[in-house]
Amino acid sequence: MIRLGIIGISEGNGHPYSWSAIFNGYDEKNMEDCGFPVIPQYLRQQSWPAAQIRGAQVTHVWTQDRALSEKIAKAACVENIVDRIEKMVDTVDAVLLARDDAENHVDFAKPFLEAGLPIYIDKPVALSVESFEQLYSLQQYRGQIFTCSAMRYSKELQMNEQDYQEIGNIREIHAVTPKSWSRYSVHIIEPVLQMVKLANVKKIVSQ
Repeated sequence: MIRLGIIGISEGNGHPYSWSAIFNGYDEKNMEDCGFPVIPQYLRQQSWPAAQIRGAQVTHVWTQDRALSEKIAKAACVENIVDRIEKMVDTVDAVLLARDDAENHVDFAKPFLEAGLPIYIDKPVALSVESFEQLYSLQQYRGQIFTCSAMRYSKELQMNEQDYQEIGNIREIHAVTPKSWSRYSVHIIEPVLQMVKLANVKKIVSQ
């Protein structure tokens, strides 16, 4: 069993609840009180425990507030709460950095990267080339950091050669993202790069 540590919470981001639940299952009553109504709604649409990811469990949680950590632990069946992220270094096998405040990613990821632990970092991984390079300079080996938009794996956004032939030359792409561009544009950019041949794209218009 792979032991995972989860780090949260940033403003408006309920990923520590949902990501932990995907591995651990969840307590329905406590999840209703998580503060993000959409999370218990979409969790209820799945069949549990069949929907759980097997082979790993979120065993440790840290947030900047002990009370928040306790809420996550109760809602998503996390056994251990730590008061300092460094305490997870020797007790987990990998880390989920479930915060989307990219300006803090380097500070949160650094102790785990230096210890050689693999880490998944919530989008956006960075907001500038400088901070991106600073973060990746801490890697001890290629692939230690993983980050992406889950939309890149969406079957609805996959295209094959037949699709390209039917569509013809793509002259323009118009895409809309909710909330802030800095946090959510990756959900447009990444699937678009996967979906189309950029050589055929004349203009990309985003909002």
